[in-house]
Amino acid sequence: MTVKMLNENEIALITLFGDIDMQEVVNIRNSISSLLHQGCCQIVLDLSRVQHINATGLGILADSVRRIRVLKGDIRLANLNPYLQHVFELTGMNRVFRIYRDRQNAINGFKSLKCIAA
Repeated sequence: MTVKMLNENEIALITLFGDIDMQEVVNIRNSISSLLHQGCCQIVLDLSRVQHINATGLGILADSVRRIRVLKGDIRLANLNPYLQHVFELTGMNRVFRIYRDRQNAINGFKSLKCIAA
């Protein structure tokens, strides 16, 4: 997993790699919590290199997006492969997250979103 601040608008890009398993879920949750404490509540998760996500991973992502939306922020998803897209549709998570075909569209989707400090 890599975390990168993209610009002065405080949009963070998190690129995930491999399977989202129990260890990776903890890393994701900690990274998102750290970003929130830094005042960043505009996050793009690039899933282009993720092959699998389990129910625990979906639950942690759903919990994270709920927490961040309280602060008027959001988590956007980008680059889901067909398998992940299917998982998100089957579980209804495609109604929870804004999903974009690529990271640039996800970044552009933030427009002038202003967050409340954590």
